[in-house]
Amino acid sequence: GGGCGPTSGKTDMDAGQWGHVFDQASRLGVAFILLAGGEPFLRRDILELAGAYPNVIFPIFTNGTMLDQETIELLDNHRNLIPILSIEGNAEETDARRGAGTHEQIEAAMAALKKRKILFGAAITVTRENMALVTRNDFLEALEDKGCGVNLYVEYVPAEEGTDYLVLTPSEIKQLQAICLKLRKSFRRMVILSFPGDEEEMGGC
Repeated sequence: GGGCGPTSGKTDMDAGQWGHVFDQASRLGVAFILLAGGEPFLRRDILELAGAYPNVIFPIFTNGTMLDQETIELLDNHRNLIPILSIEGNAEETDARRGAGTHEQIEAAMAALKKRKILFGAAITVTRENMALVTRNDFLEALEDKGCGVNLYVEYVPAEEGTDYLVLTPSEIKQLQAICLKLRKSFRRMVILSFPGDEEEMGGC
């Protein structure tokens, strides 16, 4: 079996309820449960529960600023928990959207994960402004050198008023999908996907 269930790290559900959901999903053969937020690493109780289900992979979407030594230990001990760090490009692009110093914290987290040989990924919000940068071979090469094994391109959806100009046009979305096909051939050790474009191509989640 297999499956994909988006869920949230920011919720009023207590740990027991989350454990019940994970238990049912595991019994049903669900292979992937995505944890997003908010910031999932604020709910260590939920992550510890998820770690107890090694037959389920939990990609955890995070801003990367809470991966301290204790959290790295948790990830090292539970390899089914896969941190996916949100970036916008290099330091300038990431800090501009996520706050000054965020890129530096993410770089430190990547280095710590690589040192432990912990699989992690990057989630890159793709806009009309950064698409050329984040799809360049040298950009992917730099991520691969840092130990990144999963690269997810997420098409920008307007989250703030006045940012519609950042949304990819239909032709740019097709271009992104074509670029991803080429990148997969060049970076065979890295999982490369785009959302929601690849969901449509693959016939669902």
